[in-house]
Amino acid sequence: MSVANLSLQTLSWLVPRNTSPPPVFRGTFYFIKVVLKLYTFYTPSHALLYENYFLPSLPQEFELIAHEHDQQCLTAVYHSQGWRETVFKKIGILIDACKANMGDCFVFSDVDVQFFWPCKQVLLNELGDFDIACQYDLRGQHCAGFFICRANAATLALFEKMRDDYGVSDQPTMNKHISMCKAKFLSHKFYTVARSLDGLWTGQDVDVPVDILIHHANWVEGVQGKARLLELVRSKFLA
Repeated sequence: MSVANLSLQTLSWLVPRNTSPPPVFRGTFYFIKVVLKLYTFYTPSHALLYENYFLPSLPQEFELIAHEHDQQCLTAVYHSQGWRETVFKKIGILIDACKANMGDCFVFSDVDVQFFWPCKQVLLNELGDFDIACQYDLRGQHCAGFFICRANAATLALFEKMRDDYGVSDQPTMNKHISMCKAKFLSHKFYTVARSLDGLWTGQDVDVPVDILIHHANWVEGVQGKARLLELVRSKFLA
């Protein structure tokens, strides 16, 4: 496993960036850091999504902690052989992140995500006084692939329960135990096409809201399908 700690990205995307480090304000009695830690996890099959969509679009307001793991799911197809074991590793990352950021907030994002605008402050505002705020994944499901979390005893207990009572994958397990903490959904600005289609994307046209901040390419089959969907949503957003 390799871990990359990337606090600054100089690649250009849709949002102009400064090449200088983000400001850190210091005073006698306070310290305010303007970046928010963002954790991600991927295997070699998903590296093209990480390298071509996720990483170039990530705003500088996030400090990236990226974990790459070996390929156990040879087909890289959802719920195929090796998928369950691969996704289980994500839970260990969440537990470690929670312990490392106790009393602070952090974001987890899958790599099939592209960012269109800075969104750190919107995430913090939408989290409010909740413990965790997840992307809405239809039918009342909290998405385990994009969320902001307050690292505290409740969220740590949730992640440890997910580890100890693991089901078919991370998301059903999270939703089974989500009542252990104060949880809510993020707004439609944290977008999935399932909001527009109410189901799986199979190549059809999609009406993309004009005010989205990010797009998570779930509800589509296969890595190449995700890449095509990311291209479609980006072209719609820029139109």
